[in-house]
Amino acid sequence: MRFLDLPRFPAEHFGRVRLQDQRYKQFDDGLRQLEEEGLMQVFFTAGGRREPIVGVVGALQFDVIASRLRTEYSVEVVIEPTSYAAARWLADPAQAVPSLGGGAALATDRQERRLVLFASKWEVEYFERQHPAVKLLEESPVDATL
Repeated sequence: MRFLDLPRFPAEHFGRVRLQDQRYKQFDDGLRQLEEEGLMQVFFTAGGRREPIVGVVGALQFDVIASRLRTEYSVEVVIEPTSYAAARWLADPAQAVPSLGGGAALATDRQERRLVLFASKWEVEYFERQHPAVKLLEESPVDATL
């Protein structure tokens, strides 16, 4: 039997989650569970495994994330807004990514799928015009798993 991942709505708000104590296991478990519930998407930039970036549809979801991590997982976090405004997955994961300018950053999601975080919708459009061979996806790719 095969199940497909559910596609997620594109995130519009992004914040860096900073753990305020040393409960990394509870922190990781909480983020994983909240992401599986569809509350948010979790992204990791180079060297940013301990302070991931979360993407949400509405800014008030940051408060919900912090509250649930505190009450259900006993961890205190601060979620700091970032300059990112859009996430786009690479349609071809093996494709090389041209040099990123401005406020863009290469990242991965929990399934190790590569994506680019952009500072604005204009940056996304500019990147697409400058690099038409690099196909970007607005939603995370759907993977079939057993």
